[in-house]
Amino acid sequence: MKFVVALVAILATANAWKVPNLGRGQLHKDLQEFVDLIPTNELVKVLMQYAKEDAEVKKGLAYMQSDDFKTLVQEIEAMPEYINLLNYIYEAGVDVYYLVNRLHDYIHIPRLTPPSFSEYGITGGFKGLVEDVKKIIPIDKIKALYHQKLQTSPAFKQLVDRLSSSEFQTIVNKVYGNPRFQYLLNKAKQAGLDVNRVKELLRTILGITVPAYYY
Repeated sequence: MKFVVALVAILATANAWKVPNLGRGQLHKDLQEFVDLIPTNELVKVLMQYAKEDAEVKKGLAYMQSDDFKTLVQEIEAMPEYINLLNYIYEAGVDVYYLVNRLHDYIHIPRLTPPSFSEYGITGGFKGLVEDVKKIIPIDKIKALYHQKLQTSPAFKQLVDRLSSSEFQTIVNKVYGNPRFQYLLNKAKQAGLDVNRVKELLRTILGITVPAYYY
């Protein structure tokens, strides 16, 4: 969830509610249709209010500035499977490196270099944030568009297959099994962050199963 909140805040600050397009392929158009369904002005207001007023969300954002978190990001990015996924999305025409490097700028670590093969009143807490965001997101329309794209867009179906693959599950398993990640996870739990909410969200939306690793 820390990734999501920070990334949305970065995009909002950059006024970048457009899927970064490399000028080729269909995938960026498919993803943009999903983005266009989001009431971005309302979403930004909710997220910014949480970032300003909610103690639990503030703690989550503060973790992103820690040396442990920065090291974790760089360890994830050293995984070949992760870089392969970024390169696949990049080659399909979406400048995912632009988005990743916005996060890098936010937490003050060196940027990643794209591959050379192509050109260029809140409820409170993370639980409350999820519930408040769900109120303004047109879930039924997104689900309908999701199923439509699976039937009509080979590029979108290929992306979904990639995210549902055993290779992507391997990335999730490796990250979750990383001792540094487990350390941060335990710190988050001690701070009162509802990490189980994040696991439920990943399983519900993307079908990603987060393994149960504990110290």
